[in-house]
Amino acid sequence: MLIRQDVNKLQQANAQVLKSIEQAVVGWIQVMDVRHKETGEHSERVALMTVALAKLRGITDEKHLQSIRYGALLHDIGKIGIPDAILTKPAALTEEEMQLMKQHPQIAYDVLSQNDFLRQYMAIPYQHHERWDGLGYPQGLKGTEISLDARLFSIVDVWDAIYHRRTYKEAWPEKEVLKYLSEQSGKAFDPEICALFIKNYAQLKIAADIS
Repeated sequence: MLIRQDVNKLQQANAQVLKSIEQAVVGWIQVMDVRHKETGEHSERVALMTVALAKLRGITDEKHLQSIRYGALLHDIGKIGIPDAILTKPAALTEEEMQLMKQHPQIAYDVLSQNDFLRQYMAIPYQHHERWDGLGYPQGLKGTEISLDARLFSIVDVWDAIYHRRTYKEAWPEKEVLKYLSEQSGKAFDPEICALFIKNYAQLKIAADIS
């Protein structure tokens, strides 16, 4: 009986630690959203939608789904190393500025790889700008060389970027968003996941609490 009680206490303590870590991560990311002039719900929104898409893809393991959630929340953590003048510029970036912006996945890798707990969630922050056709960055990965988590997230990230207003652009009409995503199937996106996203788009919006 005593051993069982000790195990229960340990499990409760571990759950509390994980809850505290998640609260810290979410708070940190909300600060990043504000710095990037996004709504405070941006990172939570893309995390919810990516987890929902992962479930449709057949991922059921709770630990894997938690990893996807944390990775999605942390996707733009590398922008901590990008100057505010670039992050909040209300116009298209110059080529030089774009090259600086493209450093943020590598910065994310450099930051997360040094943290014993957070390095396990590094796939999405490091690989979400890779492309199915191999023309992405920072590693130029192609097809299934890109982790499944990042392939799931990348389509959600692009959807969010063009569906919502940003400092440098207006929101696209929904019809045009879905047309663009379809056109990028097999180019920027894993075609199987792209088809899954478009087929279940209405359901995914509900999962992300988007009207």
